[in-house]
Amino acid sequence: MEPCNELNFKQFDWIKESLTVILDEDFYPIISKPDQGYEVHKEYRLRLHKFWENNKDFDKLVEFGLKILPKYCKV
Repeated sequence: MEPCNELNFKQFDWIKESLTVILDEDFYPIISKPDQGYEVHKEYRLRLHKFWENNKDFDKLVEFGLKILPKYCKV
């Protein structure tokens, strides 16, 4: 995959808001209420969360998130 050198504001916002999915389990019990995120990001967050559960590698999670982003965030 080619490096992502530039995201537009909408793409950046999608990945920024959706990557908080890793906080739900990894920061429990520091945060007692899971971050539900925005409804519009729900399916994307589920995919990210599943990837995170299997890998626990933030760099790979971001790479995966960028790869699947076009399916969910139409520019």
